Amino acid sequence: MSQTKSAISSTRIGNVAVDGLLGGLGAGTVMLLFLLIAELIRGVGPATVLARFDLGSTTSPLTGALTHLAVAGVYGLVFGIAWALTALNKLPAVLTGTIYGFALFVLAEAVMLPGTHSALLAIPISSFALARRLRSNLGMVRRSGSQVALPTATCRNAGSRWMSS
Repeated sequence: MSQTKSAISSTRIGNVAVDGLLGGLGAGTVMLLFLLIAELIRGVGPATVLARFDLGSTTSPLTGALTHLAVAGVYGLVFGIAWALTALNKLPAVLTGTIYGFALFVLAEAVMLPGTHSALLAIPISSFALARRLRSNLGMVRRSGSQVALPTATCRNAGSRWMSS
């Protein structure tokens, strides 16, 4: 009986992981599309925006887009599993997803990205904030009866620009 219970649990975790991964990719795509449109309105071309997500020295638009989506998928996978395995699943998914996304943003801003002079600094923080909110509203996943709100993958170093944007 314990083998059956273990197989069911691992199947559920696998489903939740896939849900999280796909949800993260979907949410990352929504956010990226919004940022592309917002920057296009400001007169910045899509290739330039995508290249800002490239962490290397080559600044390739393709690499930037794939990097953004890869990080979005990983963030979604981590959130999906954490949400399913903890007491977080007793709270509304949209609330926990928003808190998770905000926590990732603060961690990146305060710990991971300070001083990196990221090319993402060229995108106004107001655009990132609106893209993040849009992503939270549209980044819900319903699959196999589960509902998971997924965090964004985009983090950037805004430095002292918090109040100036």
